[in-house]
Amino acid sequence: MITDMFISGTDDNAAGIYGIKFYIRGKPWVVAVDDKLLFENGNLKYMKQADNGAMWAAILEKAWAKAKGAYGQANGGFVVSGLRAVTGAPVFQYIPADTDYSLTSSAAFDLLAAADAAGYPMGASTSSGSN
Repeated sequence: MITDMFISGTDDNAAGIYGIKFYIRGKPWVVAVDDKLLFENGNLKYMKQADNGAMWAAILEKAWAKAKGAYGQANGGFVVSGLRAVTGAPVFQYIPADTDYSLTSSAAFDLLAAADAAGYPMGASTSSGSN
């Protein structure tokens, strides 16, 4: 799925330009970014480099920041927004504390198990400031 986001492929290219495909408002958008990343004290300022030296996550982060307007605008958010932007697929959200969608522990487990068995991408989050 991640490699499909890179329009020009994930291999390094001489120009250092990458086209990244996101789905914004349900439509595919291609955001072009270069491979010039922000460093501070010899380390990437935001996303960290992978143990194997891969920089694709930092390139994706830069493209998302460009799509949102700035790195500060791209910080935080909801898992559903990220999944929708990456996949372009419908996304569902269940909030246990919300009475309209409240689930018992057993029902929540069954829902997650079914989604996992179907191969759906999933994410989880907590409220800001919560553990």
